[in-house]
Amino acid sequence: MPDPVSHLLQRASWFAEKLFKQRGALRTMFWCTETEDGRRQMFESACTVERAEVSDAEALAVLCAELRAEFATDEVAFAARATTLLWSSVLHRAIERRAHEVIALEAHAADVHLRAQRDIVHVGGVPRLAALGPIELAPVAHFGSLITK
Repeated sequence: MPDPVSHLLQRASWFAEKLFKQRGALRTMFWCTETEDGRRQMFESACTVERAEVSDAEALAVLCAELRAEFATDEVAFAARATTLLWSSVLHRAIERRAHEVIALEAHAADVHLRAQRDIVHVGGVPRLAALGPIELAPVAHFGSLITK
């Protein structure tokens, strides 16, 4: 059986695919959380800021503070998220690197931070998600500090 963090990342990947198929895109941050006793919760948070004068860094700090408090109250032991990002990648049959949209996934425990991605490919003009790429340790974990246990 996979460890709980990689298992949660795979679960987030599966649910992100469901949302992507339903909507044709993923324009929110989708979250999966799990407590030590196995209680799971899934929710979405918007990727927008209501006030134009708020910087990305300030908005991210507020989001992290709110989620950290909520995760502590709910006794979250593991958290995973999925969101759409522009990423530089070598695409099929292309030697040059170019930015394209991917679904970026990350999962965290207090001491483990993992990441993976799913490329967004177009088949007959319809966007689809490619298979989950390799799961690797994340050297930088933007949301890793949300889990305090």
